[in-house]
This record gives sequence, structure tokens and C-alpha cells, in this order.
Amino acid sequence: MIQVPEQRLDALQVIDENLLDPINRFQLRNLFQPYLLPQVDQILAEVRGQSHIYGWVNSSRVIFLIDTSGSMSTQFQTNCGQYFNRLEFIVHDLHKILHHRVQPGFKFNIIHFNTHVHRWKHSLTSAISHHLKEAKHYLDHLEPDEQTNTYDALKQALTDEEADTIYLLSDGEPSMDMRTILFDLKIWLQQRRNPCVIHTVAFLMGHTNNDPKPREFMAQVATIAGGVFRCMDPFTPQHQEFGGDLYNDNPNFNDDEFVQFFQGRLRDVPQQLLQNVGLYP
Repeated sequence: MIQVPEQRLDALQVIDENLLDPINRFQLRNLFQPYLLPQVDQILAEVRGQSHIYGWVNSSRVIFLIDTSGSMSTQFQTNCGQYFNRLEFIVHDLHKILHHRVQPGFKFNIIHFNTHVHRWKHSLTSAISHHLKEAKHYLDHLEPDEQTNTYDALKQALTDEEADTIYLLSDGEPSMDMRTILFDLKIWLQQRRNPCVIHTVAFLMGHTNNDPKPREFMAQVATIAGGVFRCMDPFTPQHQEFGGDLYNDNPNFNDDEFVQFFQGRLRDVPQQLLQNVGLYP
């Protein structure tokens, strides 16, 4: 839109913090005359850029909750021709966040989950150089395997009262009944002494099946927790809206999904008690 080449250079210095690195870097370079390229390259070399996945991380007390289940091994090709699996790409972007975008006083933790839930640290940790190196080593050794225990992952993350923001990154397909997770999530948030926002990213690159349920589930988690829902999915059009029928405080008691939900709520009740009230054969 800016016709004067020198003014384009000024504009580039203003917008550099909003670039999605590295894709936009090479596209923007083509907008400049050859004699300006040395200055352009100098500006672009210093661009830290937004994250493709996380956007802006404004909080200084953050938990990154990462799905490392077997489905996160699904591979895809980026617009730059690179091949990643889902977990590799999420880790790649988190490295950029931790090493280039964190503010002074930033504290964080990494929790990853498959069948079980694993913490990097017991509590939030300052983003000093030593801890960032530890986090990089930890992230680089994550491997996708087993099932998707989103229920226990959210439950454990929300026990940290110091954290005010959680980023949940998953393919959105929990092994447990989705209704159970959403029902209990609302309770956990109400029980906290301090508020906590949950931003969700449904990372579905590599999918060949346009199933709306994973997107709807992750959108509902963000809605309940006051967060932002993002979706990286070859099937999802921009600005797609999701209905609110997945989570309901007054479910249909004849619905098969509610039967599964009810059975899930009984999972921790001793068998003897269920027999006493006729709920167990």
C-alpha cells in the first residue's frame, strides 16, 4: 500500500514485532528495491516475531500444557516445505517464545500429558538462562506415545494457584468423555482462590478427516475458562464459529452421551456403595 520505497522501510521497522517468522520475512523482502535490501535484511535479521501457535504471551505466570499422546506424531508439511510432526512443531514454536519473547520477571512451567501427567518443575520457575536451557533440553526429549489424559492434565495444572494463564495445546481428542471434562473444569475454576485463564490451541495439521468434535471441545474449554481458542487445521475456515451444544448444565438424561458422562462420574465411587444403592450389578 505504501508506494515510496523509503517509507516502506520505515513501515517495516514499525511492524517487525508482528511478523510471523520465518514465513513473512521472505515475502516482505520481495517488496523492496535491490538497493534497500541490505537495510531490509538488517531489520529482518533482528525480528523476533509472534508465535504461529501462541500469538502474544502477555502473562508473566504461565503453564504450557502440552499433549504428547500418540496422535501428536501425525506428520504434515508446512508452507515452506518443511516436515514436522505435531509435537515437533509445538516445541519449535515454544522455543521461540521462551528464548525471544519472555518479559522480565516471567515465570513458567511445562506440563505434558499422555496416559499420565508429567511436570517439568513442581511449580512456576523463573525464566533465567539456566532454567531456559533446562527447559529446552526437556522439550527436545518429549516423544508422542499412549493416550490423551486431558482430564488429569487440566486438574493438575489448575492446582497451581500462582499461575494465571494456561496454554492447552492438543489435537483435541481426549481419551475420556468430553462432557465429564467440561463439567469438572467449571468446578475446578470456581474452587480456585485466584482466577486463571485457559487459552486453547487445537493443533490438527495432518488430519485427513474433517471431524468437528476436537475443535468444538477445545473451543468449549477456552469459553468456560475465559480464554482464546485457536485452531491450526487444514479444514477449518477462518472465523469459524462453534455451537454451544457440547457443554450443557442440563443434559438430556436419555442421551447416550449423558449415560457415558454419568458412568464416568461414578468411576471413583467404591463398588460397595454403588451396590447399596442399586447402581452396580
